[in-house]
Amino acid sequence: MEEISGEGLFARQGGKWTKRKYVFKRWLPVDEYTRYIEPFLGGGSILLDAPIKKDAIACDTDTKVIRTFKDLQHLDIDAFVNYDFAPHSRARWNRERKELADNYSEMTPTARFIKTMYVNSHSFNSKGDTYTATKNNTLSQLKRNVGRYKDIVKDVKFFKQSFTETIPKYDSKNSFFYCDPPYYGTDASDYETGEIDHESLFKALDKIKGYFLLSYNDAPYIRRLYKDYYITSFKNAQTLSGAQAGRTQHKEVVDLLISNYEITD
Repeated sequence: MEEISGEGLFARQGGKWTKRKYVFKRWLPVDEYTRYIEPFLGGGSILLDAPIKKDAIACDTDTKVIRTFKDLQHLDIDAFVNYDFAPHSRARWNRERKELADNYSEMTPTARFIKTMYVNSHSFNSKGDTYTATKNNTLSQLKRNVGRYKDIVKDVKFFKQSFTETIPKYDSKNSFFYCDPPYYGTDASDYETGEIDHESLFKALDKIKGYFLLSYNDAPYIRRLYKDYYITSFKNAQTLSGAQAGRTQHKEVVDLLISNYEITD
């Protein structure tokens, strides 16, 4: 699998980037599935580096996430790469954010993508809500990778919908789901829908004909819920909730990878 360096389009709290190497070590072999489904797309750091087939579906309940990936499919690469994101200031950030909000539907996909990336890259947790002057490497990384990203997602189908609809709708014996939901008992305010019903996710995955790989925090409740499945753990760096702009903090935590197929180190 060719490795692509980058952090996806959105660098969110609880994002998949730091756990990415562990996820791919336990990935289902590519000859075992023909359809890939990601019900919790987020910033896309797994989607943009996964050995996916042409039949790929990516979903999220966050409207901005889905719209931005769809804009990427129609992006003018040269316009983005040559766009001057400097100089940066709070005043410019406020102007760009207001123009994006006021004229979103009238803009071209390229214009929307450029402004969305600018606003997100200078906001806490890439949400586009709170300004931060912290230097962010997202834009320079994205300029290097955006051509490959566009090629990767060109045939992906993106939908705004929850896992309760996505999982049963696209399940088959040839389907492979990678799920990275908001973690159990943690702050889920960065997700548009907030906390999810973890038992409902378990029930949805417990019924599938295909395969799943699931990321979770190491909580006794989660271990009990998935006790009949394969569980492995690893240490991961987690961004602390509430860290102030410019003072991002991390702590080492234990995360789980759960699957309905055997995974080995």
